[in-house]
Amino acid sequence: MNPSRRVDPHLIFGISLFLALAVSWPALSGAMHGSVDIVQAGVHLLVALAIAWAGCYGIGSLLYSYSHTGDDQHAGEATAVGPLRRVADAPLVVPSTSTTMPLPVTPEIEAGEADAA
Repeated sequence: MNPSRRVDPHLIFGISLFLALAVSWPALSGAMHGSVDIVQAGVHLLVALAIAWAGCYGIGSLLYSYSHTGDDQHAGEATAVGPLRRVADAPLVVPSTSTTMPLPVTPEIEAGEADAA
């Protein structure tokens, strides 16, 4: 596995620690006041941290892989040539700012098409 293509582990752990503390806050607060056993609060925090880390790492990996799915080698080739147009396409009409209506644009008919019609 390429080490340069992975999620930042420090950021993921920080986010998961914050989430685990937020989820475990009632148990930790109860342990500080004596209504919840300290072992139960510690296990609650440990389980919350493991689940939060796995979820954050999964979502972070998914987002990171989606951000690197573009093909960088062929990205500029289509825009360098410009948009391709057919011969029968009508030219682009830019609406005017005057109050009169613009004339409709008709496609040009080439010589070979006039004989076939």
